[in-house]
Amino acid sequence: MRTIAAVLLLCPLIGCGSGGADYSSPSKTVLTLQEAYRNEDIEAAVSCNDFVAEARIKLAEHTNEDDDLINVTAKQLEKDFRDKIRRGGFPDVSEIKSEFGEPTQHETHSDVTQITETVSWSNDRKSTENYSLVKSGSEWKLVFAVSSMPYNRIPAPVEKEGDEKKTEDRN
Repeated sequence: MRTIAAVLLLCPLIGCGSGGADYSSPSKTVLTLQEAYRNEDIEAAVSCNDFVAEARIKLAEHTNEDDDLINVTAKQLEKDFRDKIRRGGFPDVSEIKSEFGEPTQHETHSDVTQITETVSWSNDRKSTENYSLVKSGSEWKLVFAVSSMPYNRIPAPVEKEGDEKKTEDRN
């Protein structure tokens, strides 16, 4: 019985389930986020983000480093992320294929890396998603996730010429 309880407690930390969490590269972190979305696992989605690093970056532009303010801001950023998922639901990434470009350094934040994902949707449309990540130790984590919440728009098919109505990207 104790073994089962220990495994259940460790699962969020070590990544149980289909393959587990992998934060070893920017693209693998994005793929881990997609898996969390597919599983509708808000805790796994939250674990893909570094809200403290995001708070530190955002506050550095306006004030001196203040650990209390950073922690309060990080908690608010996490709350906003959770609220956005609760209100809008998990993005549907069940039938997408992803290709990633090479990571690049952010223009104004040297500790932030950016990566672009080209998403192929099941309706033969493509879109691009841009991510910002930071590296902490050996792990890559997302920052600015709420403001750039990916996959909120699935490209809808555009009807052929001569059809009465055209459809555009939907939210």
